[in-house]
Amino acid sequence: MLKIISQNRPWDLKDLSIRILIFIAIITLWEGIVVLFGVSERIFPAPSSVWTILLANLTNGTFLNHFYITFIQSLIGFIIGSLAGVILAVFVSEFSLIRKLIYPYILGLQAVPIVALAPLFIIWFGFGMSSKIALTVTIVFFPVLINTVTGLENTNQSQVKLLKVYSASAWQIFRRVKLPNALPYIFAGLEIAIVLSVVGAVISEFVGSEAGLGYLIIIYNNQLNMAAQFAVLIVLGVLGILLSFMIKWLSKKMIFWQQPIQNTKGL
Repeated sequence: MLKIISQNRPWDLKDLSIRILIFIAIITLWEGIVVLFGVSERIFPAPSSVWTILLANLTNGTFLNHFYITFIQSLIGFIIGSLAGVILAVFVSEFSLIRKLIYPYILGLQAVPIVALAPLFIIWFGFGMSSKIALTVTIVFFPVLINTVTGLENTNQSQVKLLKVYSASAWQIFRRVKLPNALPYIFAGLEIAIVLSVVGAVISEFVGSEAGLGYLIIIYNNQLNMAAQFAVLIVLGVLGILLSFMIKWLSKKMIFWQQPIQNTKGL
């Protein structure tokens, strides 16, 4: 008889305690340096000032409204860009002609700085949400595409040959062997892309916007309100963490066979 004994929880609590202590130490040191050396709030604000502004703007709903706009733009752009990346990766991997004709140009476009495309998207799609989503789609598309192609091309050829012996169709080989093999690569790309989606949305808001967290950063920068800028950066960090955890959770559900094996002891 076997009994599963999890040893993750004590280590998780220990790691969490260490992280909290490090965080408290950093905040205390930060506050002490600002107060001790009399650093101007317009140059480097104290954590207490940042917290006061953060709490005030969360209470009156200002940050939440702009958070929602950036979140929606990031999420929609992520979904569209990821789907486009996976679909094109399948065609590139399965059809050699498409790979020869299109893939080199895709790799070339990846080298173009996304920031340089932002003004073009503003001209093409206007100052509304469409331009923000378009830029986010572009920045999300490449990591998902490349990771998916890599995963599909690293399929175990012995398994493919075995299915061919049993007269499996191309669709059956793809569904039963290639796609499961590529899922870890796909989710690795998605974890990168979900963070980049926030970057894309904020960059597009820098260039031209009337709302969003990137818009707030520009406004506060013009006002030399550093404490408010830091508060917005904290909200952006929370947004990135939430989206990243969402992908990690989905990855654990989809790629359950890659979960670490717990320690077992015979009774």
